[in-house]
Amino acid sequence: MKNLGKVLTITLAVLMLAGGSVHAAPGAQPVMGGHWVANMSAQNNSGQTGTVTMTAIDDTHTEVEIQVANGSATPQPAHIHEGTCANLNPTPKYPLNNVVNGMSDTVIAVSLDSLVHGGYAVNVHKSAAEVSIYVSCGDTFVNTAAGGTNPPGMPTTGTGVQPLILAGLALLVLALLGAGWRLRRLA
Repeated sequence: MKNLGKVLTITLAVLMLAGGSVHAAPGAQPVMGGHWVANMSAQNNSGQTGTVTMTAIDDTHTEVEIQVANGSATPQPAHIHEGTCANLNPTPKYPLNNVVNGMSDTVIAVSLDSLVHGGYAVNVHKSAAEVSIYVSCGDTFVNTAAGGTNPPGMPTTGTGVQPLILAGLALLVLALLGAGWRLRRLA
């Protein structure tokens, strides 16, 4: 009986930790699995469409990967700005590594949750010499002003069924523990 109590305590702790792994700002859709992808749209007839993928490394660091089609061998500056692609603050908030041949990979000291819920956009410039020309941009945030939905074309996550799934798993664990305890008593 002593072991059953330990197993039950450990199981409930694991289920509680699993339930606590989703973080979201009030009124926003949660970011599931520490991963967020947003579409990058071409600007100024560049043809540079693609994606920006943000992955949580830990609670304070995020990897930002940009992939765009029709990238140039000439290094293209990239930044995260406050605002949206339609209304961008021209002063970069977080610099990113240059996009070369359509690819950039940077680790920045900011949480994924802050990026997704902070109202930011990622933009790519034509070149260092033509930094005023934007060639690709993607809004990276949860659009809470439009009813808490993800950016257009993005899947909705965090539908509210997670607590029900966790409750079902807890009941299943309890049933299995009870069956094992009963079999042990019969043996």
